[in-house]
Amino acid sequence: MRHLLAVALLLSPVVAFAQDDQHEEEHHDHEHEEAHAADDAHDHQEDHAHDDDGHVSELGDLRVLHAWSRATSGPDALVFMSIDNDGEQIAVLSGAEAEMADSASLVGAPINAGGDPLPLEMLEVAGGTMFDMRPDTVYILLEGIDGPFAEGDAFEVELEFEELGHLHVNVDVEAENAQQHSHAGHMHE
Repeated sequence: MRHLLAVALLLSPVVAFAQDDQHEEEHHDHEHEEAHAADDAHDHQEDHAHDDDGHVSELGDLRVLHAWSRATSGPDALVFMSIDNDGEQIAVLSGAEAEMADSASLVGAPINAGGDPLPLEMLEVAGGTMFDMRPDTVYILLEGIDGPFAEGDAFEVELEFEELGHLHVNVDVEAENAQQHSHAGHMHE
């Protein structure tokens, strides 16, 4: 699985950056792309076949995979996902909305234990990279949810990407102590 190499949180404005050199090399190796064009077309068709399972949402060159949240007992929930930018341009996640919550905001995990999450104005995902929103990086904070989420529930979050538009993403609710989506090893490539 591709991993995040760097996240930088700047103070004014607060922004997060994602970079993954291995994935970037894979996407920019033109000889590889030309040699496997037929395979890539087949893989793309398979991606659309998997869209029905709710684990993949696509917008242009962006794919959001395995969105999940933890079971909750309080009024707030955290949403995590992987954002795969197969394009050449930076994709900028600038907001989120959820019908079952009073508010949805992009935040960075606190640097020190017990610290407050840091509000972020945007998340930039470089072209040819994947960013994993995890409990220890960046996530979407839903405040004032309509009721507790139980393991096995699902709901929808709408993401806003600058210059690309809005993307509806299905979110699966995992166990209260989950550290990843239960299908995280299930590849959609």
